[in-house]
Amino acid sequence: MANAYASCDRGPIDHGATWWTNEYDVSLGKPTADAKNVRGIWRRNFEHGAVIANPSSKSGTINLGATYDVNGRRVQTVSLNPQDGALLLTPISTVDLPLRHPDVYTEFYTNHGAQLHAPITIVKNGSDSLALPLQPLTQIIDISGDNHPDIINISSRDQTALITVVSNNIRTAQFMPFASERGTAVRMMIGKFDTTNTRQIVAVLFGKTTIYIKIFSLTGQLRNSFTIPKNPDEYVGVLVSDVDGDGISDITTLRQSQTFTP
Repeated sequence: MANAYASCDRGPIDHGATWWTNEYDVSLGKPTADAKNVRGIWRRNFEHGAVIANPSSKSGTINLGATYDVNGRRVQTVSLNPQDGALLLTPISTVDLPLRHPDVYTEFYTNHGAQLHAPITIVKNGSDSLALPLQPLTQIIDISGDNHPDIINISSRDQTALITVVSNNIRTAQFMPFASERGTAVRMMIGKFDTTNTRQIVAVLFGKTTIYIKIFSLTGQLRNSFTIPKNPDEYVGVLVSDVDGDGISDITTLRQSQTFTP
């Protein structure tokens, strides 16, 4: 079946229930080619992977021609039972985490708040703690791209935090990133969110059930903002790094899950 949608239901009469499976959450992107039959196995390529299906009554094996992620395993060939199929996802990056605690799992977001679903290899090292090391209140870094160090200072780590930016010995901005939101802790990080050499300021406020993330320019102008839900008793850490290798920083959350299986 091509260019169509399918879902599970009770039959042609009762449409009162809709089932949801994990496969529905996979972001394959748009198709890049029509479906093709390769030795009895159908395949269609997408922007972020491929779909294969074996509608026959015999088992079959297909050479993928590249490395894909299938259920967390990197493979180049896949064997399918009769009447079976598989989702193939293109691995996009390897992320080196500063925590190796077995109860930590990760989620990845773009600077616009869209979640990245493509497979990412996680390499855990560093501290056994669940807590990320605190960023310093003052950071000296060339965020303007003029080969001169800038000074970015956050006055405190609570909700009243005031961010001050000094560039070429001139205060270019001073602002309170969270004037109306409510939370218990504020963190400040630096990221690169466009194709220029200019970096931007990431301010994160940890609320009871919400994480507030705002991205500001060197002059304190709000560029992007979004929220991420959290459980009231859940520890969540936030990192800024380029996850998918496109030269643009992404947002990584590290969560403590009681059901995590390493």
